[in-house]
Amino acid sequence: MSVRSNITGPFAEITVGAASSAVVFNLPKELLCKSSTYFTAALNNGFSETTTQRIVLDDDDPDIFRTYAVWLFQEELKRDCLDEVSRVQHHLFHLYIFADKRGIVKLANDVVTMMASYWDEKAIDMSVTQECLPLVSSQCTLYRLTLDSLLLESRSAAWNEEKWEQFGRHPQDVMLELFRKERHFPGSFQEPDECIKSICHYHEHNGNVREQVDCAERVERGCNTWEYYPHGGPQQVAWEWDAVTGPIAQVIVGLGDNIEEFSVHKKLLCDSSTYFKAALTNGFVETRDQKITLDDENPAIFRTFVVWLYEKKLNKETMPPSDEKEALQRHMLELYVFADKRGIINLLNDTITMLASRWAFTNVSLNNIDWLFPLISHTSKLYQLLVDNVVLELQDTSEIRRRLVKGDLPRTALIDISLRRSSLPREFKAYDACFKSVCHYHLHDQQGSMSKEECIGRIEAGDNVWSSDLDCKQSKWNWD
Repeated sequence: MSVRSNITGPFAEITVGAASSAVVFNLPKELLCKSSTYFTAALNNGFSETTTQRIVLDDDDPDIFRTYAVWLFQEELKRDCLDEVSRVQHHLFHLYIFADKRGIVKLANDVVTMMASYWDEKAIDMSVTQECLPLVSSQCTLYRLTLDSLLLESRSAAWNEEKWEQFGRHPQDVMLELFRKERHFPGSFQEPDECIKSICHYHEHNGNVREQVDCAERVERGCNTWEYYPHGGPQQVAWEWDAVTGPIAQVIVGLGDNIEEFSVHKKLLCDSSTYFKAALTNGFVETRDQKITLDDENPAIFRTFVVWLYEKKLNKETMPPSDEKEALQRHMLELYVFADKRGIINLLNDTITMLASRWAFTNVSLNNIDWLFPLISHTSKLYQLLVDNVVLELQDTSEIRRRLVKGDLPRTALIDISLRRSSLPREFKAYDACFKSVCHYHLHDQQGSMSKEECIGRIEAGDNVWSSDLDCKQSKWNWD
C-alpha cells in the first residue's frame, strides 16, 4: 500500500474539501506547523482551531492536500507519488497554488524543481499553462519558470503549426511578457536544461545562502526530480542570464557617416569592462542618461564586442571573411586595442586565442601593420604573441627576410624579434607552439578575469578557435 493511502497520526484533524467530497486527514501537529505559516497560526492562535485542533479547508482539493501530506513525511516530492495522479502538470500547478496560499515555502520550491525536471524531459501541456498561469501572480517563481520554459521549448523544439497556435492562445499579458523575454534572452539561451540546472534561481530562499547550498545539493542527489539522472541529479550551476533581463544602456559608436547606436544590457557592459562600469555608475551625465558616446571607435569592432558579450565567445560571422587576410587580421588587432582601452580583460584573452589559432596555420601579415605599435606596449601580451609567431616563421629564412624587409614593422620590433629568436631554444619550431600554450599570452590574474583552468577548458572545447582542424589540446609553456 502506498504512503498516499496510508497517512495516519492523531495530532491535528484537517478536513479538506466540501460536502460529500470532503476528506479527513490526521497529521502530526509539529510537522504541520514547521512546514506552514498558516498552520502555525491556525493551531496556536487561541481560537477554536487551537482548542479543538481541528481545521476545515473547504476551499482546497483533497487530492492536492494528499500530495502535501505525503511530502510532509517523505520531505520531498517523489515521482511514485505523482504517478498516481492523472494530470501531473495540472496537479503540480495547483499544488504550488496551495503551497503559496498556506505559506509552505519549501513545498513551493520543491514543486518548482519537480516541474522544471518534468519539462526537461517532456513537452509543456499548453492547455494547462493557459488555464493556470492566470491563477498565479506574475511575480511568483512558478510563473517565471513557466515563461522561461515556454521560451526554451519554442526555441529548441520543432513546433508544428498546431503547436504555435496553442502557444498563441495564452493570455495577452503572458504573450507580451514572452515577447519581451524573446528580445532580451540571447540565442544561446536554448538548451532544454537551462532552468533545471540553475533551479535555485526560481526558488525562495530569502537570502539564506546555507539553505540555497543545501537545496542545490539535494537537487544534485536527485531529490524532487522527475527522471532518473545517471549521476544522482542535474548538476547545478550559477544562473547566468540575469544580465540580459535588466536595464538597457545606449552606446553611440562612430563619427559622421559611419555611426551606429547599440542597445546593450547595462549589467553585461559593467560586468565585462572597467570603463563601462565607471561610465554608467559614476553619477555623471552618462549615469543619468544611461547613454555613452564613443566617437573614436569603429562600429564594426563594437558589433563584434556586443556579440561576444551575449554569446560569451567570439563569433567569426562578425568578422571579415577569411580570404580577406589583411582585413581579418586588422579586425582582430583593432578588437584587441579596443578591449585594452576599455578594460575588457576576458575579451583581450579571447582575442589572443583567436589570433594565435589563426596564426597557427597562416603567416602573420606584416603589411599595413605600422598603425598598431603606437597603440600597444612592447610588454603587452599581443606584442609578445606577434613577436613569437614571427620567430616561428623565421624557420623559412629567405621568405621571412623578404617579408620583414617589405613589411611595416618598426625598427624596435625587428630588434625584439632578433633578440627573442636568440633566447628561445631550437625546439621552439612548431607553427602551433604559441597556440598550444596560449594562456601564456593571457591575463588571468586580473580582477574579473576568467581562471586559467576554465579558460583552458573552453579552448579545448573549441571556443574562440579559428579552425576546427586545429588540435586544441593545451600544454604548459616550457620555452622560457
